[in-house]
Amino acid sequence: MTAITPSKIKILQWNIRSLSANITALQSNLNELQPQIVSLSETFLNHNDNVSITGFNIFRRTDMMGMGPLICYQEGIEYKQIDIQVQLPPRAQILAIELGWIKF
Repeated sequence: MTAITPSKIKILQWNIRSLSANITALQSNLNELQPQIVSLSETFLNHNDNVSITGFNIFRRTDMMGMGPLICYQEGIEYKQIDIQVQLPPRAQILAIELGWIKF
């Protein structure tokens, strides 16, 4: 695992339009780009779908409808959910987390 420093963080953001249909392409991009943080939108996951991506922890809200966002962060990174208190339009979905550096 690559150590994360404030001067070297790779972030991948992808409107994946179905995580299930594009999991192989995602894994290929993760292997090639080696990001520490991944933000996916339009995952089309249901609240009871189990998601696992090797080398990453996953944060998502299961109370959102299936179009929901998902944030993956490299194993070893600490995180804390940020409670968002803004009024959003209907069907709008938002996630926020605070990340810490790798614990070794």
